[in-house]
Amino acid sequence: KVSLLAKENSGKIDERIKELKVQESTMASELAVIEGVEFAILQYEKARVQLIEDKVNNKFNYVGFRMFETQINGAEIPVCKTLIDGVPFEAANNAARINAGLDIINALSKHNDVYAPIFIDNAESINEIIPVNSQLIRLEVSHDQELVFTTVEELESVTN
Repeated sequence: KVSLLAKENSGKIDERIKELKVQESTMASELAVIEGVEFAILQYEKARVQLIEDKVNNKFNYVGFRMFETQINGAEIPVCKTLIDGVPFEAANNAARINAGLDIINALSKHNDVYAPIFIDNAESINEIIPVNSQLIRLEVSHDQELVFTTVEELESVTN
């Protein structure tokens, strides 16, 4: 009786193993399709972000933006980091930061067609200021006892 019962259970077990193998094969095929879709989505996302990054960076003359970073596991995460000649903004010197800010102001002013006065504090720390389409007010440290205003014409006559 025991061996007859064991034989019957063995047949049921073998049948169940066959069912599970078929199910495993079906699921493996479905997984491959899903992984293919996931890969296509990741490629699309990377291309989309690259297009956005290129479109944004075309608006600027001196700065660029990194819009995504690749992680150790290969995943892309969205970021927005300002670069000045490939150097992160926070690592650049004061003059480069000022010019980067002016470049960003120029791009935003042009995009919105709004041109407001620009104040540059510590302007003595920069030798060459990039051209701007707005009024520029340079604040510089001096030993003068009174506040001194210099017009563009006065500055040009001193430099010529």
